[in-house]
Amino acid sequence: MSSPAPVPILFDTDLGTDCDDAIALAFLARDPRCRLLGVTTVNGNVRRRAALAQGLLDLMGRGDVPVGLGAADPLGEASSTMPVGIVAREPRGKVADDAPSAEDVMVEVLRGATDPVHVCGVGAFTNVATVLTAHPELHEAVAGVHLMGGCLGPYGLIPGGPLLPAIPDFNLNGDPLAAAVCLGLPLPLRLVPQDVTNVLVLGEDDRAAIAAAGDLGAALDEQMEGWVSFLRSRSDDPDVAHVRLHDPLAVVGVVAPDVETRATLGLSVHGTPGNALLAKSSTGRPTSVVRAADAAAVAYELVTTIAGQPQPTA
Repeated sequence: MSSPAPVPILFDTDLGTDCDDAIALAFLARDPRCRLLGVTTVNGNVRRRAALAQGLLDLMGRGDVPVGLGAADPLGEASSTMPVGIVAREPRGKVADDAPSAEDVMVEVLRGATDPVHVCGVGAFTNVATVLTAHPELHEAVAGVHLMGGCLGPYGLIPGGPLLPAIPDFNLNGDPLAAAVCLGLPLPLRLVPQDVTNVLVLGEDDRAAIAAAGDLGAALDEQMEGWVSFLRSRSDDPDVAHVRLHDPLAVVGVVAPDVETRATLGLSVHGTPGNALLAKSSTGRPTSVVRAADAAAVAYELVTTIAGQPQPTA
């Protein structure tokens, strides 16, 4: 029996802050179940983010993937968590002065698609909202929208640890107006919220296996160590400074849905920029929401794809 055709995917990212964007990009570029058609950047210095994405793509021999520069600022008020600083420094590829915009890349990919494309957004939702509202004629080319963001309930810092009250998460508050727009799109929507992803901690053995994966592993390890060091500089709590698989779950779940459990919930956006929350609502948009995930299964998918070697399971 022949293998299923690879799943076409567009990846919209704020790569360069949290290291999990880079891990997600590496998975998309290397997993044979994925057909990565384009990468777009959002939030703040989108050109530098694009250079970081291009550098990783070049390391993986994926210079064929177009990279587009997206929105630096939100649709809504500037008091949101956008723009944000960039932690990662390398690798950086070359981004032309006339590099395409995120809209250019997304529109070209969707117009030329022979199969419906999955749009995965793991930063502020500005690019996704802007392009998909401006081009309703392209909706038939969209298989689904997958967004990482929102916090629907108490969350933990480590598996089995104490739970903390729901907080205004970073991606939603990067552009809460864009989040509300995305909830109104007439397209299948899957949401991956922080209360599920925050306890998906990448273990030391899995992190070491990724770091050992040649030049790509070294680049990812540099970003992982840079992010963890940044977290240590901001908190003395040892439970804070970990590599968490927020964005990797968003992309892994597209091609390996068995790693997660989903429920259909009505959702709406409440609050003001900087303090906005996603809330369950009987009148809100019915959305496929991830409610649990198998951390070991997600890590296995990442390690086998990026490092090419499965790690032993307990």
